[in-house]
Amino acid sequence: MRQIVYGVLKRVGSFRFRVPAEDFDVSTGDYVLIHSSQMRFLGQVEETRDEFVLGELTRTVTRVGNTSGVGDSLSERDTTKVPKIHVEASGRVLCALGARDAPAVALDPDVGDRAGGVGIEMAPDEMVHSYVAKAFHTEGPMLRVGALLGVSESVPVRLDPAGFKRPTGLFGQTGAGKSYALGVIVEELILQTKARVVVLDPNGDFVRFKDDLKELGKINEGGNLCSVTHDERYEYQKVHHQKIDHAAVLSADPSAKGASRRFLRLSELDQREVAAALRLDRVKDAEDYHLLQIARDRFKRPAGEGGPSYGVEELEKSISGAAGYSTPATAHCVERLRRALRNSHLESLRIWGSGSADESTLVSLLRDDKVQVLIIDLSTLERLEKTLVASLLFRTLWEIQEDHRRKEDGKCTVLVLDEAHHLFPQKALFAEQELTVDWGSKIAGEGRKYGLYLIVASQLPSKVHEHVLTQCGNLVLMMMASQSDIDALRDSFSFVPGSLLERSKWFEKGEALVIGEIVPGPSCLLHFEGRKTQEGGRDLKVDWGEDLHLTEE
Repeated sequence: MRQIVYGVLKRVGSFRFRVPAEDFDVSTGDYVLIHSSQMRFLGQVEETRDEFVLGELTRTVTRVGNTSGVGDSLSERDTTKVPKIHVEASGRVLCALGARDAPAVALDPDVGDRAGGVGIEMAPDEMVHSYVAKAFHTEGPMLRVGALLGVSESVPVRLDPAGFKRPTGLFGQTGAGKSYALGVIVEELILQTKARVVVLDPNGDFVRFKDDLKELGKINEGGNLCSVTHDERYEYQKVHHQKIDHAAVLSADPSAKGASRRFLRLSELDQREVAAALRLDRVKDAEDYHLLQIARDRFKRPAGEGGPSYGVEELEKSISGAAGYSTPATAHCVERLRRALRNSHLESLRIWGSGSADESTLVSLLRDDKVQVLIIDLSTLERLEKTLVASLLFRTLWEIQEDHRRKEDGKCTVLVLDEAHHLFPQKALFAEQELTVDWGSKIAGEGRKYGLYLIVASQLPSKVHEHVLTQCGNLVLMMMASQSDIDALRDSFSFVPGSLLERSKWFEKGEALVIGEIVPGPSCLLHFEGRKTQEGGRDLKVDWGEDLHLTEE
């Protein structure tokens, strides 16, 4: 049944109304139709607040004479104070619809200077569909990621890839479908744009990118429908085959097909990274730190000739020979540094390359312009291995993008990190984490100027470094029950209404709030559709139906 309530349309392009909860069912994110005397507007509710008020309940009470039942019966009205819930809602005007009888949707948020009492009702689905179809259409590629929430028919939602120039944060608790949703966004960026995409993959979710596409148009695992037509499926397959020729996977997992096994060479690390691996502090261990620098400098050649590839054994020999470059008083540093090198067990790390000239390592793949998709699987690596790989990646990408900026060739890179709280923690728990924390702050704050764009995902936004969070201009928020994490997002994303953040507590798996430059309008509530590429990492399948056989003694 059609329900109309009354509110106020403000000059600044917003509206508000207050109504008893039982009279009008409205939630944050809902679309409403606003009637003024001559115009209609489409709006979106951004804030709702429940108020408990004392209302009056009037009823007729019949009293019969005295206690003995003798006397006339009297009827009188009795008024009682009872608590009631009122909803106070406010939101933003999305567009003016023109005169009352004009069906056309004009995408102009300027509502003029009219203010006063207006009628407000839930917007019809066809009107929302018309607005979304026009608002989400821009020149250039769009990323198809899901369908709009809150409407009876399927309304496709497409993200604007140009909006990813601002850092993007995707957050959701365990079981919300966060990593799956990240996969939907990333595969669309790869398949629909010319941007280079580099993924730090902590769970092996992307290692099967080169495999054949799923059977599109079918329900995928988890109940996500990949709703594409037959013609679209053909186009996706054609683009996917083209991208495969320019994609590379680095993984230490022997089950990862077609992946390179060697990540880096010790000679590719800089002084800070090697010192962090040896647990050396440049202030507390100043003498050892300086001796390490001398040992590493011995491998250098004259400017322009580069340096040789060396491993742990060669570095230890260089340290032993570095005593001649130091004073006799510091000779004991040599033994201390050699002991630190042996105790670090660097030679046992699984990330070292063989040193051959034709070997594909992280740096060589990054510097190869033909490689437009690089998946770096961290799922089988230890903490130190992950940190060294990530630090080298960040440093090399920064150098490459600096070079692109000087050339003004317009080339950009999208850097994607899942489980970002491990590499960009709020507080570094280990010495080597300081390397990645520093790079996280730098890339989030300055990467845009160099064409280095950042997407971070985490189930614990309160554990992600504040310098990374506060720089995010786009938010994708999925189910989040933790109030401390919601509060952390409220502090970092001050442009997002609090009621929209709170709604995440009641999201179902796959549902999300999207707000920022990647979507038109103030915000969008959607359900992510199924992935087109094959996903790798999955939860462990456990059969909980087995009987327990207890042995009686």
